Amino acid sequence: MKIYFSGSIRGAPGNKDIYKKIINHLMKYGIVLTEKTFDHTIEEEIKVDEKEIWERDVKWLKESNALIAEVTSPSHGVGYEIAYARLLNKPILCLHQVSNNKKISAMLMGDPHIHILKYEDLYDACNKIDGWLNDLRLNKF
Repeated sequence: MKIYFSGSIRGAPGNKDIYKKIINHLMKYGIVLTEKTFDHTIEEEIKVDEKEIWERDVKWLKESNALIAEVTSPSHGVGYEIAYARLLNKPILCLHQVSNNKKISAMLMGDPHIHILKYEDLYDACNKIDGWLNDLRLNKF
């Protein structure tokens, strides 16, 4: 399985640690195409040509089997990736940490093809990911 993981990079650089832990968990299911994108500092990321980022990410979205996004911190880029994956009819899971007071976009909440799961902590997030991916494997969606 090829998984596209998405999370706010420029808008919430403090979340990289949890993203990396989620990515490590996802790796037991297959390849996480975006694994290395969370290894860069903001300064390094800004130096990369935006067109190259777009081309790379669109290629990965097309070859992925599913998109999993951490949406606690709002991000234009994450929203774009979710919409692009939606147009490609990819299965989509959005994770939202409940201890954060930020609300999820009504566009995401209202789309019946996007699965949104709220989580308390990393352990809970990983359990919810496991359940979703197992359901995906069994074609329960």
